[in-house]
Amino acid sequence: AGWPEASFAYGLGLTLGGPRSYGDTAIQAVAFNPTGRDKASPADIVSALALFERTGIVLWLLVALLLVFGF
Repeated sequence: AGWPEASFAYGLGLTLGGPRSYGDTAIQAVAFNPTGRDKASPADIVSALALFERTGIVLWLLVALLLVFGF
């Protein structure tokens, strides 16, 4: 997922990465958006879908502008 996942997490106010553990192994990593929330809620799904819809609209508007003005 990479960049899209990170941008959506930031847009939703969520933290990605940071310290975590896999079984007995502790990982000390840098957190992306460290001031964000650690856990997503069911309401974040609705917010993510709304954000997805808005970004899609902006994308299509940009495509239309490029087609109209011939860039």
